[in-house]
Amino acid sequence: MRFLAFIVCLILFFAPFPGISEVLVKGVFPGAEGEEIRLMETMDLISYRSKEVDACIIDENGAFAFRVHIDSPGQMFFRIMHARIPFYVAPGQEYWVSFDPVDPGALNEQHHQVPLRQHFPVTIRNKYEGDPDLNLMTEKLNVMVADYLQTSVAGNIRANHRHSLGDFKSRLDSAFHHVRSRSAFFDDYVRYYVSYLERTLNTKSFDALVESFLHCRPILYSHPMYMDFFQAMFDTYLFGGSRSISPAGLNFAVNRQASYRALMDTLAKDTMFYNVRFRELVMLNGLRRMLGMADFDNRMVVEILRQARHQSTFSLHAAIAENILEQHLALKPGTPAPGFSLTGPEGDTLRLEDYQGRYLYLFFGAGWCPVSMAEAGAMSTLTATFDDTLHILGVLIDNATTSISGILEDDASPFRLLHFGGDYRLLDDYRVRTVPQYLLIDPDGNIAAFPFVSPSAGAAEKIEDFINK
Repeated sequence: MRFLAFIVCLILFFAPFPGISEVLVKGVFPGAEGEEIRLMETMDLISYRSKEVDACIIDENGAFAFRVHIDSPGQMFFRIMHARIPFYVAPGQEYWVSFDPVDPGALNEQHHQVPLRQHFPVTIRNKYEGDPDLNLMTEKLNVMVADYLQTSVAGNIRANHRHSLGDFKSRLDSAFHHVRSRSAFFDDYVRYYVSYLERTLNTKSFDALVESFLHCRPILYSHPMYMDFFQAMFDTYLFGGSRSISPAGLNFAVNRQASYRALMDTLAKDTMFYNVRFRELVMLNGLRRMLGMADFDNRMVVEILRQARHQSTFSLHAAIAENILEQHLALKPGTPAPGFSLTGPEGDTLRLEDYQGRYLYLFFGAGWCPVSMAEAGAMSTLTATFDDTLHILGVLIDNATTSISGILEDDASPFRLLHFGGDYRLLDDYRVRTVPQYLLIDPDGNIAAFPFVSPSAGAAEKIEDFINK
């Protein structure tokens, strides 16, 4: 008996943990040596809040590697400089990532005032050639869909596309039959891509789509194509698509009652939402949408999300509510400003805490951005106007300091200018998507206003209002 127990213990000890498997991601990026590359994942596909899984510095040979554990296939993405590069991974696989070589000098800046988005051409392939390559297959599928839309839809958008979509579906079945039988993730990817097209091209009724693809099926929370289809179905449904949920009833549950239970009861009037889990997910997606709609009081929507975070019986839904709140409340007045640690030309370090006690006018700019540089004169005027009550700090986001060294070392400047030091997390925390960008932080280190106005657009008057109130 003891021997049998010993054998059982060995089996349990050496058996892999159920549902968990290692993924190895290796690659090269010639020309980006010394840059940090981060491996990210989206925490949920309602809020789209992301988190960092791992990070490393690309070595002198241009190489990098990550080793992570995942429990199911899904999408991850790289963050390198301003680029966001998504790709698919599956448990137990090894991926080879090959970026096209770049000229390091070309990485210095983007010479125009646009959202700071970069793109680096890259190829990502599964090392195990015998297994389905999700990245290769999704690329092939996307090309086929683009070709179908271009040849069969674009020239006659108002036509009934039921027949052409049926033919296209048959071509997909033929092209991916063997892959779909071996990969449940890709099988669902094709299925929900087709259902997404049926929704957007209006080739099947709303009720029929729900019955065919959503009812009595598991909710694929982490599947991007399932969630794309889900949102295509329900992003606007609550606000005019349902015959059972009136705008007045929705408004009353949110703006007057501010009640999670009341809103769930309102949605229950639609028999489509008899399943409580599905109904609550639709509710959370609807609350996310309400945060950007004039008809709903943001304070009440936030209150319902807080209730959902604590009252939901589904842990995934509580996490989604939390993520929606975090996304919405970031940089809102009264919330703590993200911390930072910036190094000056002399090696001194400045942190957010160093500026407490006064208002801090923080701006992000770039030496290559003429709009940023044009504000320098007006910025200098602010320092004289608010000598004892305001700090001014400028953060330049030029990739290299060679072209702005003179600006950074200018002792005659009446306000401080620092380089961001390659800290792209700082830019993420402050949601720097374009430059120049301005915000005001209060003496306690909390956000006073974001976004804020530039010096030439009347910042002085608005700062004075904050100081005097």
